[in-house]
Amino acid sequence: MIPIMKIYPKDTFEIDTTMSAAEIYVVLDAVVEPPKWFRWRSADNKMFQGEFSTDGFKIMRIIRYRNSFLPVIEGTVTPTLSGSRIAVTLRLHRFVGIFMLSWLGGVSIGIFAFLGAALKGNMAPLPALLVPSGMLLFGIGLTSGGFWWEARKTKPVIIELFNRGG
Repeated sequence: MIPIMKIYPKDTFEIDTTMSAAEIYVVLDAVVEPPKWFRWRSADNKMFQGEFSTDGFKIMRIIRYRNSFLPVIEGTVTPTLSGSRIAVTLRLHRFVGIFMLSWLGGVSIGIFAFLGAALKGNMAPLPALLVPSGMLLFGIGLTSGGFWWEARKTKPVIIELFNRGG
């Protein structure tokens, strides 16, 4: 079955592992480096940047290109009888989410304004609605496409990381 891309850019899942919180910390230490504002590449060839502790983590993949919709990976570690359960959330960076919500909200208001003017007979409805409707669809496609493109690559890496133990 072909997976269908969700529109809303957020994914949550859980990983049950036989590793303890301390072992998870060791795995994260091997693949995560401190965050940097500007980087050419990872200094230690690590896969992720961010912060972590034995309780959880907040990391992002290190990529060689720009993608503002790169998922932020947050996880909390809970001890279980057989090891640990890691609750993982992939989400947009908060600033990007707020910016896109504002932009898409403004475009939506524009659609309703043009629609109201068209219903009053002040303008032709089809040409007036094409631009804001196109902007809305482009914004949704750009956000969800950029996010899910990266999330499809990130999720299996995270699952394997904690199932194989590093």
